Order: sequence, then structure tokens, then C-alpha cells
Amino acid sequence: MKCCSVLESICFRRNSRYHLKMALCILVTLLALKRNDAFEVTSSTPLSSCSLQRKGSSRLFQQENNDEIKEGGASMDSFVLLDERFPTSVDDQVRQAASAIYKAQQDGITRHSVRMLLPLIGATELDDWPGGARQMMDAASPMVSSILTQLTQKYEGSSISDIRDSVIDSNDGVRALFSVASDDPKRDACAVLLPSADTISQLQSLDEQVGSKRCMIITNSQWKRKSDFGGVFGSFGTEKSISFVNNFEPIYYMTSLMVDGEQIRILRAYPGQWRVFLMKIDDIDVYNQSRDGGISWVEIGTKPLSRQKSNGKILDFFDVPSYEEISDMIRSADGYIEKTVFERAIISANFIKDTL
Repeated sequence: MKCCSVLESICFRRNSRYHLKMALCILVTLLALKRNDAFEVTSSTPLSSCSLQRKGSSRLFQQENNDEIKEGGASMDSFVLLDERFPTSVDDQVRQAASAIYKAQQDGITRHSVRMLLPLIGATELDDWPGGARQMMDAASPMVSSILTQLTQKYEGSSISDIRDSVIDSNDGVRALFSVASDDPKRDACAVLLPSADTISQLQSLDEQVGSKRCMIITNSQWKRKSDFGGVFGSFGTEKSISFVNNFEPIYYMTSLMVDGEQIRILRAYPGQWRVFLMKIDDIDVYNQSRDGGISWVEIGTKPLSRQKSNGKILDFFDVPSYEEISDMIRSADGYIEKTVFERAIISANFIKDTL
């Protein structure tokens, strides 16, 4: 009853969409705490303003500022640190993704899956992505163009002579970017933005055109489970599609989720392991008011990437850390003190606001 009174106060004392949104955040947070659910953010899926499955708010990058290494004075060790540190900006993600893809290419891997947090563009008060998947592609396109450019520049004497944009599925607006290297056709590359399970045939066709020696990247794919491919009972076509997409190893992977009332990020950059980070807040009251409060990200665990038989979820094939494993990492972290219900509600509400 007290919860309902608070919600009524927020909704009706001020008749604004913002306060209605805040009320929704609080209600969902309280329900989530009761169910002890994890809210995973997946930026690749266009959803309504009430969804919890949207990844990639630019606000997610306003939490800490790492000191940048000045141009011209960086050693090789400095660049290694840049590749391994926790990414706190769009530029960090782009640089790390390009480096990871290059390393994989050097090891003979030419099929890459990349997942990134996307910056907001054109957000409204009620919906961060009113344009759905097409708007997300507009946000992802410059990031992927930069990845292709930096990837080619890593080869001595090579540069990008052109990047071409092509629509491969007019219904969903799925686009592909083709980079043309200035010196060697083998350094050309193709990247597909936000492909869905409905575009598998187009991806397979592109795969043949690109060839086994050149780089092909799928970025923020929209599939997650076997059922996304339409084969509930494991038909031959479904298994063939899953086998195809699992050829694309998660070379660079960055996502956010909530586990046990804690905000978590999972990071993987080839050839490294899965790395799990916990958001640490020095002052919860300041964080509640201004989203500052001395925020840092603490690495609480790792897990080797391995290929195994998929058990329902596509990414299980690469053994991404599970909810239960992350929960154990949280409780085993040095100096961990379990959050109060009030603190968990604040963190969850802010997380939901960033992903509505």
C-alpha cells in the first residue's frame, strides 16, 4: 500500500511524462527486486519505451574519465594498456574492437562478432530509440566505419580508399559497410549492422562473396535464442543457421546488465577471457541526485571463452558468464557488502532510466 501511495504521489502531483516515467521505473524496480531478476541490455533490438532490453545509452559513458595518453609520447606498453583497460567512451570501444579484430585476423580468424554499447541519437523523453533498429544503425554506422578504418591502418602502408554502404534487407533496413583497402584486396572488409535471424540467407550470400580470407564482421546481432530462428523443435534449417552464426566468434563484446541489484558489465576482447566488472559507488546519496557519487568499475572475475554445445541460447556456445556465475563473483569480491533494498532500488531505477 505504501508503494502505491508513493506512485500515486509521483504520478498525480505533477502531470508530466517525466514523472510518469519515473513512477514506471520505481514500480518495475520493486517488482524486479522481489523476483530477483537480471535485466540484460541488448542494444540490437528495437523495443518500446517500456522495455528493459535496450542497450547503449550515452549516459552509460558519463561515469568516469580515464587519463588519455598524449599523442607522440606513448610506448607500446601504453597501447597495450589502452587495449586492456575498461572502456568508458565510444572511442575506447572503437579502438579496442579494431585492435581485437586485427589480432584475430593475424591468427587466421576472419569471421568476427562484435557487440558494443551505442550512443544515443534522437532520443525523446519516453523513448531512447523512437526510430527503432534503423535509428540504432545510424548510431552504429560511424562506429563501425571507424573500426574498419583503424583496422586497415594497422597494416603497414595500408589505408582505406573507400567505404561503401549497401542495404541488404529493405524490410528491416539492415545495412552492410564495405571497406576498400588502398593496397591489397585481401585487406578489404565487410561489416553488417544489426542483422536479424530473418537475414541469415543474405549473410550466407555475403559470406560467400567476401571469401574465407577476407574479414567479415556482424555487429550487434539481434538474435539470442534458438527460437529466434523459428525452429522450436530443432529443424535442420534452424541448426544450419545456428551453426553458421556460431562461426562468428565474439571477438569484441561489451554489454550491461543487472545482477542481484548490482550494475554489471561484461567485456571480452580477443584473445582475452570474459571479464566481469562491478560498478562501485562511493556515495549513494550523491549518485541518486546527480549520477556522480564517485563511480568506478572494479573487475570481479574472469571466465575462459570456450566452444561448447549450445543449450538454448546462441551465446552459450562460447560459454559467456551466466547469471549464477556473476552472482557468485559479486559475493566473492574483496570487501563486498551487500546493498540495502534502498540502495538496490536506486541503482536499478537509474539503470532502467538509462535503458528505457
